[in-house]
Amino acid sequence: MKLPEIVVSSVQYGQVVLFLGTGASLGRQVSNGKHMPSLDSLRDVLSTRFLNGQYRQESLQWITELAISETDLGTVQDFIANQFREIQPADFYSILPTFRWRGIVTTNFDRLVETAYEKSKNRVQELVPLISNNDRIDDKLQPSNSLALLKLHGCITRTQDPKLPFILTTDQYATHRENRNRLFKIFYEWCYESTVIFIGHNSQDADLRSLILQVLNEVKNRPHYYLVKSKTTEIEKSFWESKRITVLESGLEDFLKCLDQSILKNLRPLAQAFQIQHPIQRKFIKNEPVIGSVKDLLTHDVEYVHDAIETQESKPKQFYRGFDLGWYPIIKGLDVRRRLTDTVIGDVIMKPNSDRTTISELYLIKAEAGAGKTTFIRRIAWEAATQANVTCLFMHPLNSINFEAVRELYRLTNERIFIFIDEAADNISLILKLVEDARQFDVPLTIVTAERLNEWNMSCNSLSEYVNNAYQLQYLSKNEIQTLVNLLSKYDSLGSHLQKKTVE
Repeated sequence: MKLPEIVVSSVQYGQVVLFLGTGASLGRQVSNGKHMPSLDSLRDVLSTRFLNGQYRQESLQWITELAISETDLGTVQDFIANQFREIQPADFYSILPTFRWRGIVTTNFDRLVETAYEKSKNRVQELVPLISNNDRIDDKLQPSNSLALLKLHGCITRTQDPKLPFILTTDQYATHRENRNRLFKIFYEWCYESTVIFIGHNSQDADLRSLILQVLNEVKNRPHYYLVKSKTTEIEKSFWESKRITVLESGLEDFLKCLDQSILKNLRPLAQAFQIQHPIQRKFIKNEPVIGSVKDLLTHDVEYVHDAIETQESKPKQFYRGFDLGWYPIIKGLDVRRRLTDTVIGDVIMKPNSDRTTISELYLIKAEAGAGKTTFIRRIAWEAATQANVTCLFMHPLNSINFEAVRELYRLTNERIFIFIDEAADNISLILKLVEDARQFDVPLTIVTAERLNEWNMSCNSLSEYVNNAYQLQYLSKNEIQTLVNLLSKYDSLGSHLQKKTVE
């Protein structure tokens, strides 16, 4: 398994929240050779112990409630806890404490994570389990190397508190969250600024889907998330991708071992969790705030292109009627992906630095009026940022760019900066200055600009000698026209005069 570079770098800089489900514990053995009980097997042993084997076909929640009515809450929860107490973490769990995490969340009752940290001599953080609102959360997390472990469903160490019953099913969230709602709030705060990686969850896991739905409702703009799960179908992958959650086909063991091979051990204790003020800080190699010229640049002059970029909700029909809706049609896939896209991505974005002949570059997209150049360079910027994971800035119309801010951004990221500028004829002086300054100060910079053919030929001669390569965006091909017709039909935007007609 090869992990995406963005996942590795996020872990390296302490920006990841691990969310461990039951699959992260299943298969671990106890000292007498028995395995971790599943929820179904837990239901069966509860039925046997408290209900003379009756009601095995009923839900775990109902059997638990019946068992409590026959005895009391503490007795039942002690019995449940005893099913988990002897469980020990597998050897690969020793990798977990060697990384710096933003936080760890679990719906498991067991102490596998706690035991792994207690045994580790190489842990880079001190684990702080949090189970209820009364855990003096602020005091416990005050040391800088503290790592919160949010145990949302309870823990086998607390079985006698009637105000903190185990959460055994999704239905119990509504009634049992009262004394642990601060834990959920902490998790939602993490979701705003950190990459969440879900491990050990089944696609049909009601807990996971319930929490995801709440996160989507609570957190409107967030980083991309990941679901580590083996044996996933394309339909399942598409389902999760629609929620901006990418499936990584693996399990906890392979995931940790891949991280172990990808990040040098001597770098892990040095990693510091960022205080995220702006999404671009995830690219920073140093824990520094966004201030000064960089802040001005990102606030007023350009948009930092990333997978959680803000966009105003609109309707597809507005886009097909010719309205400029910014990133909305790109994110929603309303545009026709042009044949030229892969060529530009390969030649301009993915080119190794060793193959670039100049430290600063200028690439031109030229097209006849109406060919769709503005949408095209937005598409290039979006795929470059979200798929190739390069640093992309898209300049606002009628604005300018301070080179010193670009230079500072390079210092903070140590990555080539890609700037997208539409309407080259209106920005000739700016483009010339950026290219020349970047060469003078050795700042790796690639500018992608676009212009209509006649405007370029009449007004942009001074830029021609700086152009590394030019690409002409043609009008839609036959296949692209068919794709457009399909999109128009899908979004009820096909005019009456085109209905029931084919491309031929």
